[in-house]
Amino acid sequence: MRGGCKIGRIRLRRVAKADFQNFDLNLAMDSENLQQLKRICRSELRYKLRLLLQLAHELAVADTGPTSATTMNLIGCFSFIEMGYEGWILHLSP
Repeated sequence: MRGGCKIGRIRLRRVAKADFQNFDLNLAMDSENLQQLKRICRSELRYKLRLLLQLAHELAVADTGPTSATTMNLIGCFSFIEMGYEGWILHLSP
């Protein structure tokens, strides 16, 4: 457990086309990832695609991009991810 987040047996997997139908929101890590998701997602479901950091209000940017993301240390990367999810949770909460 790091940063209060348990991942247990959760493992990385490729996005499946069914994910766009099955989930209300599909978050991309950066703009390059978002473009890749748009290519495999049916056009009528693309409204479900967003950037993870789009609502990370504590950050000055909404997209770290693949290059700058790889230069961050693991703790910094986790903090960005945490801020992104916190922004989305606040946005989606009633």
